[in-house]
Amino acid sequence: MSTATDDSNNQFAVGTQWKIKDLTSETGKKFNGKTCVIVSTFDVASGRVGVRIKNARNKGRTLNIKPINLHADQSTTLMEGVKDTTQPQEAEDEEDCPQEEEDTEDCPICQDALPKFSNQFTRMTCCGKGLHNKCNADLGATKCMTLEQKNTCMMCRTKRVAIGSKEDIERLRKWVKQGKAWAMSLLAENYRAGLGVKQSDKKMIKLYEMSAKRGHAGAQYHVGLYYKQGSRGLTQSPKRAIESYTLAAEQGYPEAQSNLGAMYFNGNGVETSYSKAREWWTKAAAQGNEDAIINLKWLDEHERVKFTSTPPEVVDANIISCSTCGKQQTKEFRLGKCACRTKRYCNSQCQKKQYKQHKKECLRLVKERKKKKDGLNMKGGTKDGTKDGTKDGTKEKVRPLQEEEDKEDCPICTDALPRLSHQFVRYTCCGKGLHKKCNADLDTNTSMTLEQKNTCIMCRTKAVRNGSKEDIEQLRKWATKGKAWAMGMLAERYRTGVGVKQSDKKAVEFEEMAAKRGDASAQYNLGLFYSQGSRGVTQSSKRAIEYYTLAAEQGHEKAQLNLGIMYANGDGIEQSDKKAIEFYEMAAKRGHATAQYNLGIYYDQGMHGVTQSSKRAFEYYTLAAKQGNASAQSNLGVMYVSGDGIEQSYSKAREWFTKAAAQGDEGAIGNLKLLDKQDL
Repeated sequence: MSTATDDSNNQFAVGTQWKIKDLTSETGKKFNGKTCVIVSTFDVASGRVGVRIKNARNKGRTLNIKPINLHADQSTTLMEGVKDTTQPQEAEDEEDCPQEEEDTEDCPICQDALPKFSNQFTRMTCCGKGLHNKCNADLGATKCMTLEQKNTCMMCRTKRVAIGSKEDIERLRKWVKQGKAWAMSLLAENYRAGLGVKQSDKKMIKLYEMSAKRGHAGAQYHVGLYYKQGSRGLTQSPKRAIESYTLAAEQGYPEAQSNLGAMYFNGNGVETSYSKAREWWTKAAAQGNEDAIINLKWLDEHERVKFTSTPPEVVDANIISCSTCGKQQTKEFRLGKCACRTKRYCNSQCQKKQYKQHKKECLRLVKERKKKKDGLNMKGGTKDGTKDGTKDGTKEKVRPLQEEEDKEDCPICTDALPRLSHQFVRYTCCGKGLHKKCNADLDTNTSMTLEQKNTCIMCRTKAVRNGSKEDIEQLRKWATKGKAWAMGMLAERYRTGVGVKQSDKKAVEFEEMAAKRGDASAQYNLGLFYSQGSRGVTQSSKRAIEYYTLAAEQGHEKAQLNLGIMYANGDGIEQSDKKAIEFYEMAAKRGHATAQYNLGIYYDQGMHGVTQSSKRAFEYYTLAAKQGNASAQSNLGVMYVSGDGIEQSYSKAREWFTKAAAQGDEGAIGNLKLLDKQDL
């Protein structure tokens, strides 16, 4: 046995050149007749020698071939062959090249070609070779190999090491120095997760960009993703995202194709094109991408509704379009208004594109609108002829409004977030917000792991508990940057003593800082404190009305309700039923159940200057009752019993009485007993 091995080693010496012949597999047939160079000696266990193809297209390509398939080639020399084996691959030194053909290889187990993208098979960092995921799993499950054999690379016989271990990182760095795009991408993943190295977004981005320049589709996709999100230290740039996504998508990367389709559909960084969106989603869906499949179904339905309602050649003069990209507003897609109310935009990106040229005009229009709102005419006088909006001619203070620059879009559904910060979820890590429903959907998403759910979807930072040391530090950071929402949240922490020592004094200080910057919730809270004389402030109905008014003008429904109550009672201000009803209606439109119930009472009884209307009373009672207001539910039951303005129905009356009684409403409990007694 030893003689045979020695003969083989002498015959197939490293550096000698041979001709390949008689390979029978589909992949192997294309190498028949090729010249190769021996790069590793005969291996007794596998019965093969390692060769490298000398052909220019396959330069650097290595194979394990049986000696019987090698024939002597007398036309070449030993040194010529050795020289070829040390040359780096030419394509990997070029920038912005497509995925290298040289990187395509065969699985050494089944001899079939490996998938095109490196995330679809297992890469061995020791020898740089790849295995099908199934073949690698079969090796781990086979019973004919010892544990030691399973923990050894079957290609180079090197001991396997754990991912992220010191040896694994050293191997990756060695391949990176040799210009291997796949190694750069794998090392970038380690820096992203802090696996075996200190977590570093900067180094991760650098490695991904190096890999992307060498044509690695996975790296191109990740670079595009981070530019789109503006995360991992990169400034958000839809244009750069489009460029990177396109490079990966043209190579067939399904996730890039799906995201590129979404950007064409939304007109994000590129002109809106449903045809382009359909083209890329179709390509991604053909590879089984679920997001693309769902989007295609939605697009089919969207276009069906669009074309059956209005023919494409008809132009409607009343169509509202984005002032930047021209994308039209639909029932499903609503455009956001600029602060001046003369422009509309798809999202913040479109608004930023026009910001420089529109800024001056926008500020002028906003100023004029505020003057009109405060009762000023264009000359600066008031209705009573005084100057500057006050009776004594002194300059009136400008009322702080919610900062326009705080308007943003939800990164999940890309729709505009509500204007008031208490109506959506704010992340303290990156300062971005999500709709409450979108945030709840993330928590219930079964396709995400617990670790993914506990990570911010925007900046990939680990989620922290409210009141934790990290949470307080993050809020202080944003507060020092002048963010009103952060000041408001810090005030809440001090008010409740969560994460900090409870302090009403500091809570009020932060509320006042936020209120001056136009935070409606802070203005409402200060109004509440002054109204009640709580949290260390002296009771003052006058100050309460000032703060309630500021918040109410921004659409804060609780402030509108409380202001309506103060006008109704003449508390700190001249009594006015008209003003009370006006503010009740504002709050009711925004869904406040108590305001809806109060209006129901007014219309039911025809009081406070309102014309009696059972129909209007029924409408407001129903709105409040559906939100669980027990008094409204009880009054609605009474209306069904009496048939006042509606069709009489004892069954519906019992239904509403039962709901109110479950909340302890005494009138509903008594009315239920009467229905039972009369057997109704």
